[in-house]
Amino acid sequence: MAIGIFVEYKGQVTQLPVNPEELKTKNSANNESTTSIALGEITQMSFPKLSEVTFTSFFPRDTFRSYVLNKSGTPETYVRLLKKIMDGKEPCRLIISGVGINMLATVESFEQQRKAGIHEDVYYDITFKEYKMAKARFVKIEKKVSEEKKASQPQKEQAPSTKKEVTIGAKVLVNGQLHRDSYGEGPGQTESNATRLVNYINMKGSHPYHVTMLDGGWRGWVTADSVQVL
Repeated sequence: MAIGIFVEYKGQVTQLPVNPEELKTKNSANNESTTSIALGEITQMSFPKLSEVTFTSFFPRDTFRSYVLNKSGTPETYVRLLKKIMDGKEPCRLIISGVGINMLATVESFEQQRKAGIHEDVYYDITFKEYKMAKARFVKIEKKVSEEKKASQPQKEQAPSTKKEVTIGAKVLVNGQLHRDSYGEGPGQTESNATRLVNYINMKGSHPYHVTMLDGGWRGWVTADSVQVL
């Protein structure tokens, strides 16, 4: 599969126009070393630090070159998007096809420069940092029911759920119209009994599932009623 770098923000997916020459990923442990009188130096293991992805590339003014993968935007378009993500205090999703990177992330740093003679192009260095949402746990306190009263209450049998959960990577059967974004904009072709893969989920949108062909070719966003897990 060809490598492509995609940024999803508020339901809109944008492919960066020029792939970098190299891609750096950083994964670090978060362990601590302490000294014990009996054992000497020992390591206290902890959860790993958040992953980082760093690369250098440029946004071209002229998009007719063969290496330009997304020909629809100007350098200013991409700069505005990345600044909007930094200022918006919400994570984006970084997807790099072909290398297995698909994660919620923040834009930790974004440096731009213009070079003499080719000042219309914008060269940049960028670092994305993995984002993990803090989840609060709520404990529900219920009144105690006496054993005698509990025994007198009829036990209801819960019917097992037969509907499979739609997850990223799931193979699904699609029957419905494709759209450009997860909010129903840009209606396109209609899928009929098409076997597809789910590669992104945005439950805030009216069309929460983005599907691809089995070989990774992108198709579009569909409604929840349009997919059935195989």
